[in-house]
Amino acid sequence: MSRWGLCTLALAALLMLGGCSSSTEGSAVSTGASSAGPSTTPHDVSADRFYLENEVTGAYWFATADRQWRCAIVPQMFISRVSDPVAGCQPGAPTNKGFDDAPLVPDHFNGNPAQPDSLVVGKNEDSAFYSLGQPFFWAVGPNGKDLAQVLNAGETISAAGFTCNATGTGVSCKSDSTGKGFTISGRVGTLVYTPAGTGQAYRSSGPDVVPGSTCKTVRVPSTGAQVRVHVDAGVISCHDAEAVVIRYVSDRFLEHSGNTWSAEFDGWTCDMPTATAAERDGFVGECGRADIQIRMRQP
Repeated sequence: MSRWGLCTLALAALLMLGGCSSSTEGSAVSTGASSAGPSTTPHDVSADRFYLENEVTGAYWFATADRQWRCAIVPQMFISRVSDPVAGCQPGAPTNKGFDDAPLVPDHFNGNPAQPDSLVVGKNEDSAFYSLGQPFFWAVGPNGKDLAQVLNAGETISAAGFTCNATGTGVSCKSDSTGKGFTISGRVGTLVYTPAGTGQAYRSSGPDVVPGSTCKTVRVPSTGAQVRVHVDAGVISCHDAEAVVIRYVSDRFLEHSGNTWSAEFDGWTCDMPTATAAERDGFVGECGRADIQIRMRQP
């Protein structure tokens, strides 16, 4: 692992326990949103909107619009002299490794082969997959509050020798000095930078499936159980259906309520029926939006 990786434990721990402040004294960080909504036409935005710091580091933290990916440009760590500047991204839920068809990499803690949970590029290093096992690129404040601002589709930021742009469900970052970088689209990661607006490496979320289709299994972190994702009504790809379920069961920043653990996000309404209802109806959870119905069943 490169030199920066040796310091991730200290950084993640202090970021999660300590408070963060914006670069504008005495004021909250601007969301950058307008009443007309963000433009998806490629354009540059000020990196100052994303800057937060505490006693450990100052960095530019951001998330994709669907919060499936959380990223940061980290110029330095105040407590370390050996850390290189980096830009990197991780899935929006720590239990979701996130990458399809990615090679196994050494686990950060024990060196054993592991699924990667991060894509990283150093200022003077190649881009690479890593298995960090901790939310290194999450901006988490007191009480677990998510502090990252959204990098909206079409927006590009440049800071500390790095450039990153977003498509809403994907993100791409590079080192400005080497041109090396990475692209994430859906759950696919590639070790190449995609300039904003080109769309060359942003892969499709996959073909739509017909009602009655069975998709992959998803792990529910709170119980450790596996659920099988089914598309019961409407038109959606398995990739997108699985992403909805992963967000519902894994995103710890998502507010759940009631004995059915209901949650609403991005137009979706999800819940888990009571044990009696689950046994009667044959599914343990469901998410719906418009005419699309996704249900979770025992594998």
